[in-house]
Amino acid sequence: MQTRSVARILGLCCLSPLAPAQVQWFGRTPALQPSPRVLASMAWDGQRLILFGGADHPYQPTQIYDDTWAWDGQAWQLLAPSMRPTAREGHTMAWDPVRQRVLLYGGYNPNTTFHDTWEWDGSTWAPVFAASYPRDMSRPGLAFDHARGRMVLAGYVYATGQRFETWEFYGGHWLNRSSLNRPNLDALGVTLGYDPNTRRVLAFDGSLDQGAPQRHRSLTWSWDGNNWAQLFVTSTPPGRYEAMLTTDLIRNRLVMFGGIDFNPNLRRSDTWEWDGTAWQQLTLTQNPGPRRYAAFGYHEGLGRAVLFGDGTGTWELYNPNQASFRAFGAGCPSSAGTAVMSAGNNTAPWLNESLLIEVAGLPNRGNPTFLLLGFSRDFWGAIPLPFDLAILGATGCALRVSAELTVPMVNLNGTARQSLPIGSDPFLVGASFFTQAFVVDPAANQLGIATSNACQARIGSR
Repeated sequence: MQTRSVARILGLCCLSPLAPAQVQWFGRTPALQPSPRVLASMAWDGQRLILFGGADHPYQPTQIYDDTWAWDGQAWQLLAPSMRPTAREGHTMAWDPVRQRVLLYGGYNPNTTFHDTWEWDGSTWAPVFAASYPRDMSRPGLAFDHARGRMVLAGYVYATGQRFETWEFYGGHWLNRSSLNRPNLDALGVTLGYDPNTRRVLAFDGSLDQGAPQRHRSLTWSWDGNNWAQLFVTSTPPGRYEAMLTTDLIRNRLVMFGGIDFNPNLRRSDTWEWDGTAWQQLTLTQNPGPRRYAAFGYHEGLGRAVLFGDGTGTWELYNPNQASFRAFGAGCPSSAGTAVMSAGNNTAPWLNESLLIEVAGLPNRGNPTFLLLGFSRDFWGAIPLPFDLAILGATGCALRVSAELTVPMVNLNGTARQSLPIGSDPFLVGASFFTQAFVVDPAANQLGIATSNACQARIGSR
């Protein structure tokens, strides 16, 4: 099983060919959306994307916003939190999966520069009071370091002498991190993002090169938790200022869009990706148009990068045939509880890669465990699915997938795992198969079996 691919297990004869997947921009026109704005910020909150603040103009605003909006992939919703930050623009936000909070730092309005920190818990905002905190940072970048479990904030400090500072937020406290090497002192509008390939926070520095006026740098830096290191790569985007950056966690790419080139005052509309070693420009059939100062975030639930601001509409960047592994239907309890099936190690059924299927919450007494693989969630031969197993003595249990193949799994300490190579044939792209686990457990019910939830695996191509 370890060496056989999905193509051999399920058979190419049963799959319908689709064109190779391609990432594209898709414009959305919801009936309700935030008013046009720039210099807002957006971040995932565990359920949806949250957008806060911004202004109606980047240089001479007449309106500064303090509203909170949520995007669920279909519609925008104006939220009414009991507490919220003061109206501002130029702040930065990111999702902290450890604290289960969105962190907001800084920003400004025509009268005040803010040094405060706020957290969004899914329903309201609350200030964070820290003994020390960053000050006077102009539009810094913020990203969560998944490898080290902490926030990284970096950017240009314009007060008391020019300098570039790096701070980390961990356990409710800010810590100033000194670094021997660092991006340029005038790296105003630096953008940060987490690179899942190198497990480092990256910074793109497109600041003006003082040695060559009106020429932007195009530098990529990596933060390892102690020091910044410049990465020397052969392919880089043209230099720009205020580029927008987010991480595509499904495709393991950093995505950059737009920005400003002051020579000749050009707003860019190109899309670039970082794959861990190099930047590559995407050739796309459409894009949101030239933009800067827009909010750019990643909807983890849908696997889509979302752009809003400095133009009309809401835009999403994603692969319509991207890989997914989604649960459906409930399992039924064994003597150890109800088993849960999921994809392990952040894997997905990508072409020419392996999907790690994990089933947790199993009895840990050497109970035999089996993985069912099939083509359908609607029928197994002439039997409609789901099929209620109560008739056989397994009350509350159901067969939810067709069982074209049954594979033994190794149950270690209550968790069973199975690595499933997907194969490399393009005919697999867009095809789906279905999985469910059964465990033998005489204590569970009269039939002596229990089931996990089921999952639908959709094969994609990066």
